[in-house]
Amino acid sequence: MSNFVSSVNVHGSTAVAPKPHEINALVHLLKDDIIVKQDNQQSTHPQQQLLRQAIVDSLHDKDPEILYKLGTLHQFGLHGLPLDTSASMPYFELGSSFNHLPSMNALASLYADMYDSTKIIEYHQQASKLYQLAYQYGSIDALYNLGCLTAADRNQPDAMEQALKLWHQSATRSHLPSLSALCNYYWAAKDYQQLVPMARKASQLGDEAASILLATCLFDGLGTAKSDPQRAIELLRPVALHGTTKEHVVMAASNLGHMFVASSDFSSATTFYTIASQHGHAPSTDAAARLHRMKAIRKQETNQKLKIFLGARKTTGTRCSHCNHYGYVEKNWIQCMYKC
Repeated sequence: MSNFVSSVNVHGSTAVAPKPHEINALVHLLKDDIIVKQDNQQSTHPQQQLLRQAIVDSLHDKDPEILYKLGTLHQFGLHGLPLDTSASMPYFELGSSFNHLPSMNALASLYADMYDSTKIIEYHQQASKLYQLAYQYGSIDALYNLGCLTAADRNQPDAMEQALKLWHQSATRSHLPSLSALCNYYWAAKDYQQLVPMARKASQLGDEAASILLATCLFDGLGTAKSDPQRAIELLRPVALHGTTKEHVVMAASNLGHMFVASSDFSSATTFYTIASQHGHAPSTDAAARLHRMKAIRKQETNQKLKIFLGARKTTGTRCSHCNHYGYVEKNWIQCMYKC
């Protein structure tokens, strides 16, 4: 690890001197409702005092997990701290010096962001080096992140090929972000043979987007020996009803609408088009309206046939050529009430 430590320019002092507002933020992060109000005055609960002292001690002892949490609070501007990535970097650097994998990944991500905004090649090299070191210390996230960093490198001709190799390597460890990245790539490339096994694995791990892609492939027979509409519906139904994001709910529900229309189950199609419509999906709103109109027309035709069957008498019209009684008009043919 000495190579890594010497390769990082530590911007902050190695002697951590926690400031009161930083300690307050950490207490808020580690325990909600830290202040108990009594008689309009704020008093600190004894357990909260113990927590506060434990945080001070951890910072003094340079506990890498606490350093990482404090760096994250600065990085994203949480729990009263302003968003300041420059303030987060020293804590990530210090945490990294203790081989703390989350700190390594966070520090590498800061360098990657700096490269994105400045295009200074040294930042890209630093991020790549940190990700590789984090992976050597056991971080699968670092391998995935290295793939993302590589894919974004426009100066490398085979960047995407190298990124795919890295994602495949981490996907073998059931790393969900890597599986999702591969699914998205192979879907865009229309390489369904590669997509289906990745989507199956990601779907089993709970990836809703992968379930939607897999359902589409199964329904249309893409990358599979034969289509499986029933399995496609089974994959989409829970996402449409209980999806974690609006985007996934809309995609699953609208796709289910299409699938049920294809199988002439117009009632189920209407149900799922309506779900997508309730989330603002205009095509589903139009589809649901068309199905409602079709249902009204079918009901009207059914009622007309029933009315004729029950013998609703017409006083004018065409007489039956056999019995000379008036007939009953439905569309372009005459039906005699006496069934002659």
